Amino acid sequence: MNEKKPYAAKKYLTSSEYITDCLFTLFIFFLGFKWTLLGIFWIPSQINPFMFLFFVIAWIYYNYIWLRTALYLPGTIMFVRHVYAQLGIKMPWHRCFYIALCKANKIRKEDITIKRQNSFIDVLAGTFTKPAVIVNFKRGEAHQISKAIFIHSHHKVFDLYKFLAPYFTPTFIVLLILTPFMPAYNYPFLAERLSSTPDLMSFSMYIAILPFKFLWVFKMLSLLAANLISPLVVLPADDIFASYVKETNLKINFAKVNTLSFDAVMAFVMTLISLVFYIFILGNILL
Repeated sequence: MNEKKPYAAKKYLTSSEYITDCLFTLFIFFLGFKWTLLGIFWIPSQINPFMFLFFVIAWIYYNYIWLRTALYLPGTIMFVRHVYAQLGIKMPWHRCFYIALCKANKIRKEDITIKRQNSFIDVLAGTFTKPAVIVNFKRGEAHQISKAIFIHSHHKVFDLYKFLAPYFTPTFIVLLILTPFMPAYNYPFLAERLSSTPDLMSFSMYIAILPFKFLWVFKMLSLLAANLISPLVVLPADDIFASYVKETNLKINFAKVNTLSFDAVMAFVMTLISLVFYIFILGNILL
């Protein structure tokens, strides 16, 4: 029995690399959340109410665009370092970071692909697409390789998800509980910002913005949950993937030149900008 589970996620649950990844992911999430709130606060309330409504919705959407990729950066860096280590290649941190900037958006798209699968078996078969994409396989090839590894190691995959099932359920219950209580801002805040606007109009604007706020918060919480749980799947999958590569002598093009992803670079730059801006605002408040 012990021989069947050398890949168990339990050993990663308390590992320093997983804890560090969770801390950085949470930091980016709360930083982006605070940045969004501060941005809404700085939108001039004196402008036309309809223009104000437009800027708020545009700001919420813009921050969702970069944050959804930024949340994948810490995990992708860890995945890159781990999968290459399992293949016997020691990757320096700066190189891991560069490859993560090249691969983060592709890793995010793989999550979307897995969510759109109609069959649970297809979801399980997609477990190995992330390590395959990281080591330079094209997405189509990565899907084929992932299915081949699943057929070869399906007992291990089933055991892995059985182990992780107790962690998935509470996470999504917490999401459902938190979502109604985490709007981007509440009605009293909006009414204060638009004190010169008639009450009926400010309330109508609040109702118009409310669906966007809930959608933004729910999507961000969903992405946060996915990135906190994902390493517990991907890290053991890296081990199985590396074993399969060594066993079958699968050829990998390690010399392939990776190009930077615009989405990932923008996400990193916006993370830095929001961090500097928040530190500047916090410094002014404290001083």
